[in-house]
Amino acid sequence: MIASPNENDSSNPETAEGSTTPQPESPSSDPSKSTLVDESTLPRSSGEAPKTWPIGLILDDRYFIEKELGHGGIGAVYLARDRKLHDRLVVVKVLLEKSLRSERILEKFQQEKEALSRVDHPGIIGILDNGNLPDGNPYIVMQYVSGVNLRAVLSPEGLDLMRTAGIIGQLGNALAAAHGEGIYHRDLKPENIMLQGPTPGEEQVRVIDFGVAKVTDSRVALSTVTPTTLGTYGYMSPEQFRGERVTAASDVYSLGAIAYEMVTGRRPLNPETVGQLGEMQRQGVRIRPRDLRPALPEAAQEVILKALSFEPRSRYQSAREFGDSFSLAVSAGVESGMSPSSEQVSPVNLLAVLTRARPTTLIAIAVIIVAALLVTVWATFLREPANRSDVPSSNAPPVSAGKSITNSLGMEFVHLPAGSFLMGSTNGEHDEQPPRTVDVESFYLGRCEVTQAQWQAVMRTNPSHFRGADRPVDNISWDEIQEFIKKLHAMGDGYTYRLPTESEWEYACRAGSTGDFAGDLDLMAWYANNSGRQRLDADEIWRTDRDNYAQRLAANASETHPVRQKQPNAFGLYDMHGNAWEWCADYYHQNYIGAPTDGGAWLSGGDMNYRVMRGGSRASIRERCRCAIRKLSAPSGHGNDVGFRIVAMPIGHDAAKTG
Repeated sequence: MIASPNENDSSNPETAEGSTTPQPESPSSDPSKSTLVDESTLPRSSGEAPKTWPIGLILDDRYFIEKELGHGGIGAVYLARDRKLHDRLVVVKVLLEKSLRSERILEKFQQEKEALSRVDHPGIIGILDNGNLPDGNPYIVMQYVSGVNLRAVLSPEGLDLMRTAGIIGQLGNALAAAHGEGIYHRDLKPENIMLQGPTPGEEQVRVIDFGVAKVTDSRVALSTVTPTTLGTYGYMSPEQFRGERVTAASDVYSLGAIAYEMVTGRRPLNPETVGQLGEMQRQGVRIRPRDLRPALPEAAQEVILKALSFEPRSRYQSAREFGDSFSLAVSAGVESGMSPSSEQVSPVNLLAVLTRARPTTLIAIAVIIVAALLVTVWATFLREPANRSDVPSSNAPPVSAGKSITNSLGMEFVHLPAGSFLMGSTNGEHDEQPPRTVDVESFYLGRCEVTQAQWQAVMRTNPSHFRGADRPVDNISWDEIQEFIKKLHAMGDGYTYRLPTESEWEYACRAGSTGDFAGDLDLMAWYANNSGRQRLDADEIWRTDRDNYAQRLAANASETHPVRQKQPNAFGLYDMHGNAWEWCADYYHQNYIGAPTDGGAWLSGGDMNYRVMRGGSRASIRERCRCAIRKLSAPSGHGNDVGFRIVAMPIGHDAAKTG
């Protein structure tokens, strides 16, 4: 039930030092997008708020309350710092006043504490301490878990199969550890699964929210409590729905439903009313996973369907067995010829399966890994031959930019010539692939990020966290930028304005180069290693001291900086790497399969809940400042490391790239 504060997402190092950079897990009107996924954050609140705690309250002379993370109908959750352990971030949970009058809720609160204290596994959220407030209200202190919840990364097309296999395998191991201690979760769903790690496919999985867990042989359970149906209808097992005894097989059913959704993009059962659920469970899954995802190996489909059996005895009796069986079935499908390019198979993903495999399968999986490596090398060779005439050479002279124009606000726009370039990268994330040649028409792009002075001249406000007239405006959403553009148009100065498309942005950033960066990053960018009073080895901090990453950057005065201080790229554009993430026009897609190649915005398919940002920020490690790096964010979100630059087209020229 614990997650990172929404504005300090440690899964991506650029969201640091109080940043409110919008991530998929940021709060929204959809509770499934929240990182605070216990009952207190779901829309079931009776309206009662917790007692107002002043910021700065210290519990037991140890836990410094920093902010409220959320509250609802049962409890409240707070971010705190452990003063006895170097201000380590922790999470404190308390009950609301009305909850103290419910024997049932008090029992479940104590059972949650008991459940978390029994299990010691890296895949399970851990309890650190407990105590009582001055008014006698109990509280528990839990680990601070950063990252995104599984719900935030799901897509209508389904996740990469090998990534799914890795996540399900880890979940099987974590749940098996809990089951071994007689603890059954009873509310497994994507919102209660956290993913930690900067790279998709290499995440550490953490199971959270044991608020309704069943604890066998509990020392605090009350025998007089009447059984009730607890959990989430879309994922609970048939026996749980009927209020009957739950076992490990009950959690296996929920895990099977999650696996189904991960590979197909939809839940196995979708009743119109709660009353229909029981009958649909009895009838079984009508739409098989391969009907929606033909690339799923037949054996993997059978593993999922077995987990979703109506009778508990017909399912896997061990969560670990289910996780291992699914992982190995997917890897076997790779071995038998499933297209690596279509499912984005990587040796790293296969290694995740290897670490869980039984000894009898190691030789077979080793063969798969070698084959995958050969395929990757060969595909790269075919994709980027040295003598291709349509791919610019990294040693070629830079493409020359033309004249610039300046509008009535003093915003300067550089004319970028039409050209072709190779968009994407095989060196980075899955969503940067496959690289493809894109033809871009000429356009005018802001020489710098829009500054606070320019924003204030149009909007009459300055929402920025890091203040300075010549600094990029920050803390602005994609939606607010559209209002800014409308007001620019209202000036009637002879130009039309819009955000750049992703293709235009990367073309502009590369400026004729083909490497990860358009030049020497230290000379061109304000970024985490070089964005404060002194140079830091931010990459090493991220690897070895992740919990304190944001704090250490803040101590080094990591801030946005005035524009034009660093070296421009070959097009004469400043801060294309670092300083502030920059919004683009496109919806987010998980890869470039089917992407437009004419330089236009991609406004069909994909996840229409998110737009794309580019370029990295003052808090990004080097890897997150590459030309091809992409980041998704809700268009209503804000962040103190997020800005933008715009395109200006003289009226009469094509200004409709955004579709």
